[in-house]
Amino acid sequence: PRQILESVSSVPLLPLPQVLVRFLALAEDDRRSMQELATVVAMDPAFAAQLLTIATSPPFSRNTVPLSLEKSLASLGLPLLRTLASCLAVQNLQLHPFYERNLDHPGFWCHSLRVAALARSLAEAAGYHDLEEAYLSGLLHDIGQLLLVGGVAEFCDTLPAAFGQEKGLSGLTQILNGVDPAKLGARLVENWQISSFMSDAVLFHKFPADQIGSADLLCRIVWSAHYLSGTDGEIMPPVDRLPDGPQISALLGIEPAAVERACVSSLARAAERAASLGLQMQMTQTAPPDHKHIYPFLSVPKKDTTDPAQLHLEARVRIQAVMQPLQQSLTFIAGAEDLIDSLSTASRMLFGLNRPVILLPLADRPVLAPAAGSGHPPLLSRLEMPLEPCPSLAAAAFLTQRPCSSFDDGDNQASSLLDIQLARLLGSDGVLCIPMSAASQQEGVMVFGLTGEQYARKQKLLEWMTAFAQSAAGSFVSFRALQKRDRLISADLTGRFEQKARKVVHEAVNPLGIINNYLQIFAGKLGDGADGQQEMAILKEEISRVERIIRRLNDQPGQPLPFESVNVNALIEGMLVLYGESLFEARKIDVDKQLTHGLPPVRADRDSLKQILLNLWKNSAEAMPSGGSFLVSTAFTGQESTGCQVEICLSDSGPGIPADVRERLFQPLAPNRRPANSGVGLSIVASLVERLGGEISCNSTPQGTTFTICIALSQKETA
Repeated sequence: PRQILESVSSVPLLPLPQVLVRFLALAEDDRRSMQELATVVAMDPAFAAQLLTIATSPPFSRNTVPLSLEKSLASLGLPLLRTLASCLAVQNLQLHPFYERNLDHPGFWCHSLRVAALARSLAEAAGYHDLEEAYLSGLLHDIGQLLLVGGVAEFCDTLPAAFGQEKGLSGLTQILNGVDPAKLGARLVENWQISSFMSDAVLFHKFPADQIGSADLLCRIVWSAHYLSGTDGEIMPPVDRLPDGPQISALLGIEPAAVERACVSSLARAAERAASLGLQMQMTQTAPPDHKHIYPFLSVPKKDTTDPAQLHLEARVRIQAVMQPLQQSLTFIAGAEDLIDSLSTASRMLFGLNRPVILLPLADRPVLAPAAGSGHPPLLSRLEMPLEPCPSLAAAAFLTQRPCSSFDDGDNQASSLLDIQLARLLGSDGVLCIPMSAASQQEGVMVFGLTGEQYARKQKLLEWMTAFAQSAAGSFVSFRALQKRDRLISADLTGRFEQKARKVVHEAVNPLGIINNYLQIFAGKLGDGADGQQEMAILKEEISRVERIIRRLNDQPGQPLPFESVNVNALIEGMLVLYGESLFEARKIDVDKQLTHGLPPVRADRDSLKQILLNLWKNSAEAMPSGGSFLVSTAFTGQESTGCQVEICLSDSGPGIPADVRERLFQPLAPNRRPANSGVGLSIVASLVERLGGEISCNSTPQGTTFTICIALSQKETA
């Protein structure tokens, strides 16, 4: 009992195969929503418990974990969900015969689904604030039963020794009788550290009727759902026995008729879900009086007389077959850190051990170093394992391409101080190092922290773990190949773009130069004192600015901007002369200027500053098609000790920026978000402000929007 309780979060839990098949099919379609996937997960207690265990553990957990399957699945992401589902498929193949022999799996599943549906219906009738919490509590109320079978499967090779081999099955029966399934289930939920009384509801669901009335409402709901879903062998809602049993209506504060309606509707809902998976919900059958979801005995395995070599060959073929889909699911992972996190999480689910450390060889020296990933102590990143000489188990596993462990008694090298340091960082007694290789190419080492007891139990899985490490190595090889392909494609596209840009520059600059020359001739004909000379000069300057922007298409990435001393007030005045009428006056927008007199110049690129202001002005004008007000102001801020800046504020009286846009304010919008616009204006503004070394902020309410830009003064002014 102690060992099972301590390892409860790593005990294998098998979803119903029909549910797993449905989920795998949906997960392959990128168009499926998290809500659709969560609906399938919510049909199986084992599947829900497995994914909630992962989602509430590092690196996916947050400070406050919402009790929501959809949000938990979203925190994992679709690529990792595919990988985890593949892991469950592998695990199902390993353990299904044991579960089939020792568990009435369909009966357990039907009972859990009925209790979940009824808990939700009763919660709705009682006005409970969170229906999903009630449903999940009902779904998982008997998860301890499944944990008990999984625990026996996990410990079946080592637990009989605690009672002496001569006791045989009686020893295992004693173990089963010594563990309270409700306590197991409650311990699992407690490990999630969620803000919910779900663990209490799981723990109390079989308490006496005269005690449950003092518990909170969620506990009373789950207790009532479990009672109404069948007791004393019945597997149908005992609505007709309500008068003889505890008064559920009084327990929940609802009318008896509401209880009966909840029973009928929830049973129909559970049957509908079962039918969608091709299963038939048993509603009238009655089990023997001593019926339990877990059989009270373990059957004696028959001696297998098959040739050992044949058994080994069949095992190898099976391992290769089931690992291939898992490796394929890992190819959907986009980033290196995401790949490492996915491998670590998958190995935890497959083998019931804490997240392993993945050591990779460095390119510049013969050393193994931890790969970047989440969920491990920061100090781990400072630990390196030299390959020459070979003082560590990790180095030995890498060089010999054989698993090495702190607990080996054979020819493997004894643990070094580096191994002890690594084990201490992982909070374990020792380490198991499994080499990662693909196509004779050494990729690294997967290091598990574990105890001696765990190592003894995992010996039967060593071949599976080695195959998983090989699949992980193949994933790294595929990832690098995809990266190389992406670099080649990117280089090719960049070359094509540069060639196209040179043509655009050549074809566009020529007519702009001609227009500029004609403007010069036209200005000469007007005479120096003629009206419109100022506008003509500004127009020429703007055409020259457009020409410079086009020429910059040929600039190399990272090329610095041509900074100069810029008079911000004069620049704003000139832009208002040129654009004020078309942007503001035509829309009946009143423009107010509050430009600080004697404002010192800033150090900036004049063209970039104009582009910033023009983009923001255009956005404000478009936000007020029926008129409004627009304020542009300048000010001098800061002190010599902290840095002096010029502040430009642009305020409009528009309706404000939508909340979904504010979340990604300075990133390009999706093409379908604003069909009439490119959706890149503010992203360009942000990048230009950054290149100027300035800062930009935004404050938007339904009454208007204000952008504030701060630019450093020129060096001459700050000297």
